[in-house]
Amino acid sequence: MNQPSCGKVVMLSVLVLLAILSAGCSHDPRSEQERLIDEIERMGGLIARDEQRLERPVYRVELGTRPIGDSFLRRLKAFDRLEMLSLGNTGITDDGLAYLKEMPQLRRLNIRYNAVTDEGMKHVAELHQLTRLDLMNTKITDAGLRNLDELEELQTLILWHTDVTDEGLEHIAKLTNLRRLDLGDTLITDAGL
Repeated sequence: MNQPSCGKVVMLSVLVLLAILSAGCSHDPRSEQERLIDEIERMGGLIARDEQRLERPVYRVELGTRPIGDSFLRRLKAFDRLEMLSLGNTGITDDGLAYLKEMPQLRRLNIRYNAVTDEGMKHVAELHQLTRLDLMNTKITDAGLRNLDELEELQTLILWHTDVTDEGLEHIAKLTNLRRLDLGDTLITDAGL
């Protein structure tokens, strides 16, 4: 009976190992997107796709009032064309906002009614394409606005019911493309305006 040579055994072992590794490492980003879409729709969230493009990418996700928490935001990077993200009252915090840096194409962000603070604005400041930012009823103060100075594309900023004061207007004034500013129920005075 012929015994296989040591070289053949090693070669066969390597091929089997490569087959196992490649099977375990294959990852289809489209299937991850589809699974994520299904999950968002099951929880009552909304998805919008760009029907003009052949691949129909997701460009809008609305998760308002769904308790997703911070870790869920990490998964949204699967939508590589995401431009609009609504996360109002979802239980996210500053830690979750760190995942937004993986979505630099975001143009509209709603994080109202969340426990987001000035610290989280450091992450938001990395979203240089933002044109609309809704911070209503968050824990933002003047210190957080300092981080937003670089958002040159920002046209709408909603600060209703935050602890922003007259001092924060100095930072807002640097947003030269700003067209709409909502300061209702803040600590800003007539003198500050």
